[in-house]
Amino acid sequence: MLIRFYVANFLSFADKTEFSMISAKGSHADDHVVRSNGFGVLRGAVIYGANASGKSNLVSAIDLARHMVTDSAKSGGKLIDKRFRPAFSDDDTPTHFEFEFSVAETVYAYGFTFSPTAVHEEWLYVLRGSSETVVFERDDTGFHLNETLFGGPDSVKRLKYMFDDLLPNQLYLTEANTRNIGNIPGSEPLIEPFRWFRDSLVIIYPESRFRAWDSIEQDTAFVDAMNRKLREFDTGIDRVSFEKRAESDIPETELPREFLTEIESKAGHTSVFVFGHDYNTYLIDWPDGKRRIRELCTIHETPSGPEMFRMADESDGTKRLTDFIPLYIRGTAAERTFFIDEIDRSLHTNLSTVLVSTLLRAFEGSRSQLVCTTHDTRLMDLELFRRDEIWFVEKDSSGRSRLHSLNDYRPRKDKDVQKEYLNGRYGGVPVLVE
Repeated sequence: MLIRFYVANFLSFADKTEFSMISAKGSHADDHVVRSNGFGVLRGAVIYGANASGKSNLVSAIDLARHMVTDSAKSGGKLIDKRFRPAFSDDDTPTHFEFEFSVAETVYAYGFTFSPTAVHEEWLYVLRGSSETVVFERDDTGFHLNETLFGGPDSVKRLKYMFDDLLPNQLYLTEANTRNIGNIPGSEPLIEPFRWFRDSLVIIYPESRFRAWDSIEQDTAFVDAMNRKLREFDTGIDRVSFEKRAESDIPETELPREFLTEIESKAGHTSVFVFGHDYNTYLIDWPDGKRRIRELCTIHETPSGPEMFRMADESDGTKRLTDFIPLYIRGTAAERTFFIDEIDRSLHTNLSTVLVSTLLRAFEGSRSQLVCTTHDTRLMDLELFRRDEIWFVEKDSSGRSRLHSLNDYRPRKDKDVQKEYLNGRYGGVPVLVE
């Protein structure tokens, strides 16, 4: 679970900014809180702000950090440079990312600073109450490994060699996990944080599409749950189906023939591939050695019988739901932290509210979390979110984004916070000049 995230000198977040999922005292809805290690961690959060205030920049910061951890930088390559623009003329202050998160009952603090040419600092700690245990630290002057955590001098030597092989633009956590460190005694503090970034931290943008149909097509429980939710959300869809298509009937723009040739030459006939064009999704496999192409379609029950539609023919809101419903299913099956940018995009406000409520309810009893940005004030409901789960982003006259929580204002539970927000009480609304 995400506990805290810090960002500095990234896009509009010039100054060090904290986004916290630690529950505040005196708030209601204890079922929104997971108790662990002596404090509470929230299951959800919603972030408001005017256009260009910095809401999406916060999501982008978390996404870039995840990308840097899970995808190793290449030799000679430059790191992404998205520093706060005025910083270019002032100094060489690096971008700063830092996370506190839990894996089961272990709390980690991991962070790094970087410029376009190099990683300057990187650190990983295990946190226990007010104390911390160093796993490793590095800066421009050297590397320190806590040798007491690992199984003897040979293991320590291997781990230090990995740092010696490190390029200036690479993260040690990433490179260590590209090696076979699972057989090193005590390596869990290196493996668990990497896996959290890779497997548990999920970023979804308005243009993101669910494409993992190859892995769940035969998972009848998943497909049944998908169909059930599509019916519950009143989409008019009874079920999804994979319908066989003749290659000649599919436009080249939707399924390039060179793609078919390439995957067949590289993978032979042993895999299932997914190719998506907009919302049209194709599955390609080779049963009995012959190429088969199927398209994901929707089936509507009508008075005259079942009627089939292409996914592209569905409404934008229905298409969006096909991306979100898998979160509901997967978030209850494993611990994940979902960041959804503009969750209300293409959705009716009533549907946005039901969707968020359904996801939060589904995550009860699990360690999954939902964090979303939105303009939809209907979600600013103290029956849906706690005060400490509602956040605002404002940008000042110098272009710096500031982040603060509704809990800072401590409104009463019966307060009309939607009205107060639209009247500018909490910030995060556009300033219009006639």
